Amino acid sequence: MTTFFVHLVQISIQGAFVALVIMALRLLLTKRPKRYAYALWLIVLLRLCLPMSFETSFSLLPTAVVNSPFLAVMSSEGVPMDAPEVEKPWEVPVKKVDPTSTFGFLEGATLLYGVGVLVLLLHFAQEHGRLRKKMQGAKKIGQGLYMGRSIDMPFSYGVFHKRIYLPLGLTVEEKAQIIAHEKVHLKRQDPLIKMVGYLMVILHWFNPILWLSYTLMIKDMELSCDERTLQEASKEEKSAYAKALLKISQDAPKTLAATAYSLGDVGKRIQNIFSFKKTTWKEKVVFVLIFFLMLALLLTNPLEKITGNVEKVMKELTPTESIFGDHLEHFKEGDQLLIGRKDHKIDETFDKSKPLSMQGLRKEFLDEKNQMMIHESLHFLPGDTIYVEDDVQKVFYDEEADVTYLTFFADDGFHESVGFKGNELSRFGEGTPKRVSFKFQVKGMVPYSDRFQILDYNELYQEMGEVPPVEPFLP
Repeated sequence: MTTFFVHLVQISIQGAFVALVIMALRLLLTKRPKRYAYALWLIVLLRLCLPMSFETSFSLLPTAVVNSPFLAVMSSEGVPMDAPEVEKPWEVPVKKVDPTSTFGFLEGATLLYGVGVLVLLLHFAQEHGRLRKKMQGAKKIGQGLYMGRSIDMPFSYGVFHKRIYLPLGLTVEEKAQIIAHEKVHLKRQDPLIKMVGYLMVILHWFNPILWLSYTLMIKDMELSCDERTLQEASKEEKSAYAKALLKISQDAPKTLAATAYSLGDVGKRIQNIFSFKKTTWKEKVVFVLIFFLMLALLLTNPLEKITGNVEKVMKELTPTESIFGDHLEHFKEGDQLLIGRKDHKIDETFDKSKPLSMQGLRKEFLDEKNQMMIHESLHFLPGDTIYVEDDVQKVFYDEEADVTYLTFFADDGFHESVGFKGNELSRFGEGTPKRVSFKFQVKGMVPYSDRFQILDYNELYQEMGEVPPVEPFLP
């Protein structure tokens, strides 16, 4: 659940950034028809609903928004301990996790989030139930038209079975104006859009920017619906429409979250009724181009820069003597020696989604000529994920080092091991599945390079639960 919460917060941050961009564009469109602003809000909704985004070199989202450093800190658990000395550089130092005190900040935040969602969903269900009860008391007066004493204000409802509900006491002219308005809502699927939007802000209830976005979207929805309804109306018809709005607003209840009709700012709506102008075909073409441009810029994530130009990328690193051979490059970063392959280029046809064995993972960072581990992968770059699956051949606990080791054997006799601080034999004892799955996140060792890497464990799952998190892994 905590993993889901962290992922949701990341999506929420991205959605908030997109919403701020749309708000800025909305200000530039103040004097233009409101349907343009309303259409742009759909980009925010799509960003929140899409489970994944493509990476492009032209995305407007900053890397810090897509991969928030704050979330990386928030998702780390446990108390760091001194790592034991190990014979192999790929044996991993770890964090000690006390099983009696694992309920920390992240778990508490996740629990609070779940309670908030539950409360808002119950409120939504209650309000929707009240609405359904009012609808049941209405009588059918025409095809898809219902009227009842319990209806406080006009609204449209339904996705497949579309209906319009009207209160009593409307004149024939007022009824015609309102029905025309509601038909526009139904034609544009506004009830569905509003309900999805409301459910999204429930999921992201902790994000005030998204609540504000939802409010502004509903205002633009109503303003644009007025414009569409009155696009061919005379001044007299607009006046009658404005009077109908004023009449309804006198006894109208609060906005119903499940409907497409919201009175909003009646004064603003009336002002807009008499001030909006028709758009030319040139203006429509320009907006369509802007809309699809915003789709491309805001629904994609920034692409990790890939370059093999050592002079450009490594200009801030200090080259050192090639002590391990001319086929490798050596750089100094502070007290750290970084070793990479000379003139190495990534094979773009390599399938990064296919799980590797532990031996395959080792080969990614192995210099075969010297049989030594270096800091540059054959096929992966910072930002990539490496999936590893292998069979645990042996589990043993080193009392002196206080480390539990998982050992993996290859066919050629080579063995690889991963160490966990503390005695974790109970987690890997008899009856425990021997097949384990690792998920590594490739991270850069220096911020201005796409080459020298460390690997972080994101997750290591077995049927019995989550294994304690591991410190950054350096080949």
